[in-house]
Amino acid sequence: NVIKRLIKIGGPTAVEWELIQLGLIVFISIVNHYGTEPGAAYIIGLTILNFSQLPAIGYNAAATTLVGMCLGASRPDLAEDAVRINMRAALILMSAIGVVLFFLARVLITALFPGSSEATITQAGFYLQAVAMAQPLMAIAFVQAGSLRGAGYSLSPMIVQSIGMYFFRIGLALVLWKALAAPVHWLWLTQIPDFLFRAFFLTLSVRRGKWKLVKV
Repeated sequence: NVIKRLIKIGGPTAVEWELIQLGLIVFISIVNHYGTEPGAAYIIGLTILNFSQLPAIGYNAAATTLVGMCLGASRPDLAEDAVRINMRAALILMSAIGVVLFFLARVLITALFPGSSEATITQAGFYLQAVAMAQPLMAIAFVQAGSLRGAGYSLSPMIVQSIGMYFFRIGLALVLWKALAAPVHWLWLTQIPDFLFRAFFLTLSVRRGKWKLVKV
């Protein structure tokens, strides 16, 4: 019974992260068709993005823990409060980080990656500005997904996050590259509809409240 419960809770999350990592590899392969400088710009931008996401990851973990504790104590009302408080804090902090990334993109890139070519810095700057606009959406998606996982409702985040990655980010990137022959910085913008989709539908899943009734 314990093994079945572990698989039920952890299985979808494990599959989700495998799919997300695979999606990132596919996205990198698309970017690499534009040449070495866009590829290098993407790696630089992704490195800074990973650092900027750390607060959202922290609030994701906090939401998972607090929701699990509250539901374990038969206090769904406190679980809702935990989601709301984590959401507010993550949204404020990630929005502030987004402002910094948007206006100081080139400064950060030249300071952290000295010796990069002007073309690479320019493309990485466009990438960070796209990331900056998606920061509040990331905050929402991370916290809502963590809240659902804390309740043992992990299938919903897996489905939503995978659709966001493969349909909106990779799907739109393929259309921009193959069908429209768009410049590479258009591909950076696909993160916005990706995380907009994730934030909207994960929030919808939380507001429906079915996660409060899950038996773990």
